[in-house]
Amino acid sequence: MKLKNVVLMATAAALSVAACTKESTVCDTEKVTYNNQIKTIFAGCTDAGCHNSSSVNGSLANYQDAVNFPKKSKLIGALKWEEGFVQMPSGKGKLSDCDISKVEKWIDSGYPEN
Repeated sequence: MKLKNVVLMATAAALSVAACTKESTVCDTEKVTYNNQIKTIFAGCTDAGCHNSSSVNGSLANYQDAVNFPKKSKLIGALKWEEGFVQMPSGKGKLSDCDISKVEKWIDSGYPEN
């Protein structure tokens, strides 16, 4: 009887983990805005000093700077690490596919702020 309960509890725990894992892989790009998603994604770029407000590389430090980013046409290629583009973020791991999709959606939607 005890073994049966242990097996049931272990199975339930495994299913819970699987459900949480599956749930966390959903990428919501329905309503992407600068303040709700993009600011957080770009924070790693500004915190490292690469794209802060005084950067010669272009700033991603605030909404207006991000909208006017001078290398915007190269941004997605760089984030996707496509051939012929400088891999960004520099010296760090590649952004998740979800974060890249959010940046693409934000640009394609006309850079909504809120």
